[in-house]
Amino acid sequence: SGNPAFIGPRRDYSGFRDFHRDFRSTRRFRIAPYRPPMGFYAHRWTFGEFLPSLFWGRNYWLLDFADYGLPPPPYGAVWVRVGGDALLIDEYSGEIITVAYDVFY
Repeated sequence: SGNPAFIGPRRDYSGFRDFHRDFRSTRRFRIAPYRPPMGFYAHRWTFGEFLPSLFWGRNYWLLDFADYGLPPPPYGAVWVRVGGDALLIDEYSGEIITVAYDVFY
């Protein structure tokens, strides 16, 4: 029968209503300085946009998301750090599902 999160070639996260939003983090965390990738440009990302692939290489993944108060990502998604924000993205297309603003400083 297959995974209901897959509809055609694109993943469908519409069932994850709690994720489709942008919000300001209630807590902030001091971690290592952000080292932007070559070609980085400042932009206030929001859900529904597509994050360029150079912004979400594995060295930007937040595998310790729970340490920062972020919910577990649904299958096929991953939390990444972009500057001071945490973005939940589709790990194959870069589509932004959620943005948590000002998580890091």
